[in-house]
Amino acid sequence: MTKLQTRKGFTILELVIVLGIFAVFAGSAATFMFKGTNEEANSFYAKLQNFVRDTKPYALSEQTSYYIHFDKDRIWRSQKEKATFQESYKNLPIPEGAILFLSKNGENWTKISEKKTFTWLFSRSGICESVTLRFTLNNSDFECTFLELTAAVSQK
Repeated sequence: MTKLQTRKGFTILELVIVLGIFAVFAGSAATFMFKGTNEEANSFYAKLQNFVRDTKPYALSEQTSYYIHFDKDRIWRSQKEKATFQESYKNLPIPEGAILFLSKNGENWTKISEKKTFTWLFSRSGICESVTLRFTLNNSDFECTFLELTAAVSQK
């Protein structure tokens, strides 16, 4: 009669299977976590383009200049060059953690911060300056140029 041997530990096959299961769970968890952050960045990018695109018709229909103001917390539209947020017609909150840089007509980059704001003019004829915007949010980088005269978007 043979005696059954008791073994200590796991076989290599059992370890490989368990590690494979952990890898699948870790991969799906990472995809789930990062998917939400990219959606937030894409959503802000789309809202920003629409916000800018909507400014030209306001200037044309009302035959008055409009300004888009950028600060660390929000972007807003007004009819005054030196307006405060409270005097705005419409605003777009900047997501927490977003970093914005802007450049007018290919000049030096301005980082939007508590001390540094940015103002962009749309004349009463709807003509605007060329502005390039870069922003980073949740490890997603975006850059787009709003072309002068039309504010049409040229993506990079």
